[in-house]
Amino acid sequence: MNRESPFIDHDQENKSTYSDKQRHFNSLQLELQRLHHNMGEFNELINETSNQYKYIQNLAIMHGSLFMASNTVFGHENE
Repeated sequence: MNRESPFIDHDQENKSTYSDKQRHFNSLQLELQRLHHNMGEFNELINETSNQYKYIQNLAIMHGSLFMASNTVFGHENE
């Protein structure tokens, strides 16, 4: 008759718990590295967008000026 011991092997249980925690911490570390990398890329994109906004604003001002100038020119032509 094969009987298993009724006693729990706490050393084995602690090793298993430690191993599980270690795997979990390693997984969290990888996720944190990925997050850090993505935040760096996001920061670069925000800076690039900020620089492009200035150029787009200038383009819109020039575009509006051309419309106003063309309205003045074509408005006087129709008179």
